[in-house]
Amino acid sequence: MRNMKRFIRGEDGGVLAIVTLSMMVLMSFGAGVMDIGQMFQTRRQLQNAMDGAALAGAAELAVTGSHAVALSTAADYAQRNGVSEARADLLYPRVASVGPYTLNAVEVSATRHLNLLVAGLLSNGVGDVRVQATAVIAPVLPTADLWPWGVPQSEIIKGTLIAVKVGSPPPNPGNFDALDFPPVGGGANSYLDAIEFGYGAGPDDFVSPTLPWDVPTQTGNVVGATKNGVDYLVDLAASSGQDNILSPWNTPDDACTWPGAPKSPSDPSVPPPANWVGNASVCYRIGVVPILESLDVSGKKRVTVVDYGAFYLIGRTDGAGGKINVWGYFLEKATVSGGRTRWGAPLTGLIGVRLWQ
Repeated sequence: MRNMKRFIRGEDGGVLAIVTLSMMVLMSFGAGVMDIGQMFQTRRQLQNAMDGAALAGAAELAVTGSHAVALSTAADYAQRNGVSEARADLLYPRVASVGPYTLNAVEVSATRHLNLLVAGLLSNGVGDVRVQATAVIAPVLPTADLWPWGVPQSEIIKGTLIAVKVGSPPPNPGNFDALDFPPVGGGANSYLDAIEFGYGAGPDDFVSPTLPWDVPTQTGNVVGATKNGVDYLVDLAASSGQDNILSPWNTPDDACTWPGAPKSPSDPSVPPPANWVGNASVCYRIGVVPILESLDVSGKKRVTVVDYGAFYLIGRTDGAGGKINVWGYFLEKATVSGGRTRWGAPLTGLIGVRLWQ
C-alpha cells in the first residue's frame, strides 16, 4: 500500500511536469504566432506606404525633373502614412536607374524595428522588417482620352502652333482631319462625345492595345459638333481655374498651363517651355491625338495610327463657309493615368508612373 502511494505521488509529479512543459510549449507557440502576425501586418502596412511614396516621388520627378523635390515628396508621403522618426523607422529614398531609363526612377526602402516575443529571445527582443519599392517613369500607350483628330506624322512640329482639325479639305476631298472611332458610324454625336469626354471612356469604345491601328476618317466638316466640343473644353478650363497661372491647379501634380500660355488662337503665340510637362488626366486642355502614317485619302477611308501625341488645346478659329480650324501645341511630354507600358520606347510624348516589379 505504501509503495502504491509512492507510485501515485511519483506519477502526480511527472504529470505536473508534463503539463507545465506542455503549457510552456503552447504559450511559446501562441507567442510565435503573434510574432508572425505582427510581422506580416507591419510588412503589409509598410509596403503600402513605400509603394505610395515611390509613386508620389516618381510622379513629382516626371513633372518637375528635380531629384531633390522628388525625394522630398517621397519622404513626406511616407511620413504622412506612418513612417516616421517617432517610430524609429529608417527611410532611404534615392533616384535610381531602372530598365532602359537612366535616373528616372525613385527607389524607397524602409526598416521598422519590432519588439517580438519568441523571436526576440534570439535577438534581444528586437526584430527588423525591411521593405523596398521602386516607381519608374515610362512611356505608355493610351487607353482613353483620345481626341477624334488625326495628324500626319510629317506635319508635327513640337512647340509650333498647329491645326489638328482643318476647315479646308483639299488635297483630300471629304476629309478635314477628323476620325470616326469604332463603333463606326456614330456620326456627329459620337464625334462630339470623343471631344468632350475623350474616346476610350465609353463601354463600346475600343482603343487598340497595339500599333499600328487602322481607323476610318470622319467625312464632312462637322462644324457644329467641333464648335460645341472645343468650346465645352475651353469653358471648363476657364471656369475651373486651370487657365490661371496662380490658381491651385497650377501645381506640379496638376500642371495645366504655363506663363504666357495663349487661351485662344488670337492671343500671342507663347509655346510651352521645352521642359514643361502637362497632366492629361486632369487638365481639360490636354488630350491625346492619334498620329497618322499619312492622310492621303479621299472620302471615308481607313488611315493608320502609328503613334500618339500629347496635345494642348488652344481653341478654334472660324472662316467663311464653315472653315473651322482647331489649334494647339504638341507637347514633348504629358503624364497620363492608366495606359499600357511601352518599355524601350523613347521617354517622350505620353508618360506614366509604374511600380517596378
